[in-house]
Amino acid sequence: MNPWPRWSARWTAGCPPSGRCTSRPRTRLPWSGGIRAAGGRGRLGAGAGGRAGRHRPGHRLGGAVFALWQPYEHPGFGRRHEPGTFAWAELYARDTEAANAFYGDLFQEALFGPDADPDFGRAPVSDVFPAEMPPHFLVHFAVEDVPAALEDVTRLGGRIQAPPFDTSYGTVAVVTDNQGASFALLHR
Repeated sequence: MNPWPRWSARWTAGCPPSGRCTSRPRTRLPWSGGIRAAGGRGRLGAGAGGRAGRHRPGHRLGGAVFALWQPYEHPGFGRRHEPGTFAWAELYARDTEAANAFYGDLFQEALFGPDADPDFGRAPVSDVFPAEMPPHFLVHFAVEDVPAALEDVTRLGGRIQAPPFDTSYGTVAVVTDNQGASFALLHR
């Protein structure tokens, strides 16, 4: 049995184990050891990002794919929560208790530390999703006007997967880009 979830075109946000996508460089990341210690697996080797930094994809067994990011010259998101920039990442998980334990251990500081200001949440993969849908992260980009942004998505060759709906963190629409990678549009 293949232990890796199906990899397809996808958007993902890479964060260092501190969980702060804008954190300063760390001298050591737990790469495979930390991912395995938390109950997951690293995918491939740590990827070189040149002078920008390096990344390591991974996943919790039976869970969603994510990436660790060690910044060098590129600290991460320079801007957030502005139209056209990263705004949120939502983890959809079938086993929310296992996800809480895994990500709570791996990203302890970002979730529970004194400076915690997480840009992500977690929701159960419920009956509204097809049974074959795997656990996944859905990256959200901020927009001023969701209907206008949906027009841009379709004009540029993307598709609407879910029309606008209200959540606890804003109005969301789920789309795919012209390569088939899913992401969400978010207005707060």
